[in-house]
Amino acid sequence: MSEIVLTSRTAGRPVAAAPPSSPARPAPAPPERLSPAARDQAGFEGAFENALASAVRGLVGRGMRTLLITSSAAGEGKSTLTAHLGRALARSGRESVVLVDADPYRPTLRRIFGLRGDRGLGELIEETYLADLAHLQGLSVGVGDWMEVLRGQQRTGDLALREGDVVCVARFVKGSLACLMVGGSQDGDRLGDRLVRAGRIDREQRDAALRLQETTGRMLGDLLHALGWVAAEHIAGVVREQAADRVRVLVALAQPECRFQELAEAHLPASGGRTPCEPIDAGIDALLDGRIGRFLRDPLLSNQVASCLSDTATRNLKVLPQGSRPCDFMHAPFLSSFPLLMARLARSHDIVLVDAPPVSLTTPTVALAARVDGVVMVVKAVRSRRPAVRRAVEELRRGGANVLGAVLNQVDVAGDAMLTPYYRAAAAER
Repeated sequence: MSEIVLTSRTAGRPVAAAPPSSPARPAPAPPERLSPAARDQAGFEGAFENALASAVRGLVGRGMRTLLITSSAAGEGKSTLTAHLGRALARSGRESVVLVDADPYRPTLRRIFGLRGDRGLGELIEETYLADLAHLQGLSVGVGDWMEVLRGQQRTGDLALREGDVVCVARFVKGSLACLMVGGSQDGDRLGDRLVRAGRIDREQRDAALRLQETTGRMLGDLLHALGWVAAEHIAGVVREQAADRVRVLVALAQPECRFQELAEAHLPASGGRTPCEPIDAGIDALLDGRIGRFLRDPLLSNQVASCLSDTATRNLKVLPQGSRPCDFMHAPFLSSFPLLMARLARSHDIVLVDAPPVSLTTPTVALAARVDGVVMVVKAVRSRRPAVRRAVEELRRGGANVLGAVLNQVDVAGDAMLTPYYRAAAAER
């Protein structure tokens, strides 16, 4: 792991919060006169924050925009470091940053930033991703809302969408969008016709495979591949194009009537619970998460997320606090909603920093860490034990996390003969 050093005083210094409303404005305080040691400390802290922010920008440039910050034990200073890092990134004016308090045991970001109100992560997930589907059908929700809620709830069934003469059916299997059928579409949209146009098969082969499909119930792509007429990669490419075209039909729907019918997996119309649709390498989910899916209307989720985010005194820095309702990520429905929320926040912000509980068998951190782009460990220099830190890193990696490195926190540099003159000069110049 890479290692970055943070000065010892940073973990105890509060982050600038939104100023309290007060009719009386106190007289400005006289300029604070810092001792040489304090100037050394301030200079080192500022340099560190800038260096760490620069390192994070490098990660963002490599596509890592959702980062989880954790530690091997409580009291390592991870929450304060998260707050300082978010502030350092946002104050440059180049990035918009959102901090997510995902620690239900010791939620800290609300106190650090002096936030008011009681809405937060728990309310957001319960009122949207875990919402009663019968209640959703009575609200003004968009196609994007339905898609994301069904994925978050790991549902199996058919979502029927109707607008005018256009009828679409989206089939979900355990929360994955496995198939998208568009009624009233032209015959040329079918897989066999697309393969004929692409020159992969001729009409006689198409018709023979369709007759065989009627008698066996197998997917057309499987049959064509089993007969040796089309390579699997060619079928997958055509299926992806077909799926993208059908998702574009969804995007064009302004305000369709939506109805969801739950299905037991054993009753899906195919052997073994398979759908009659053609398989896609990464599923249509990848299309929904990409550029096309961003155009699906989602007024419910957009409004709910905005209502739970809190502004701070730093421009371009928002906080999603824990909220008054506990957010139990040890519970599967909460956990399955987490990556969807991270993707949503990453679409509206440049950087998402998640303050997670310490790594432990009794916390959901390992599971959460596997659902973000990268993980940063915070290690307290004066008390952390190397075996505990090593075990935490191993647990994270076994769980599928991308551990990027560690921040060595609360290091006393006041007596460092090499660093002190340098930072003293920098502080004096300010």
